Amino acid sequence: MLAENTRYGFHEIKIKSGENIREIINAYVVEHKITHAFIAGAVGSVSDMVFNAPDSSSFPIKPVSTPVSGPAEVLAFSGEVIPKEEMDETMKRIYHDDPYDLFIHVHAAVGVAGANVYGGALLEGKVFRALSVYILPINPIK
Repeated sequence: MLAENTRYGFHEIKIKSGENIREIINAYVVEHKITHAFIAGAVGSVSDMVFNAPDSSSFPIKPVSTPVSGPAEVLAFSGEVIPKEEMDETMKRIYHDDPYDLFIHVHAAVGVAGANVYGGALLEGKVFRALSVYILPINPIK
């Protein structure tokens, strides 16, 4: 399920085929008592992704979900881990039913067959073959 390899302060989270990406990141940071982190990147393949993106440039933001079925390669992957009480009001409204202990906020882009690219805020997704996620715990600014 999880493997830890820390180097230069980074933690490598190895996620296995079929596992839920945000669920495993959440389990790892909770287990390691990491409440604030920079998600620096990820390498690997994913499947059955759902991304959120704004539907227009107007406010309040109304996100639209885009499902991407089948396997894909990760092209970009970054984000943050923060306590839910530190989310701004817009994010709390958008992610009001988020099931995780902390807010695992990831933006990603993936490439699928035919050189098509999809991306946005990651709502759901599983690992296709393997995925290594790199996070750097940070001290919160007071």
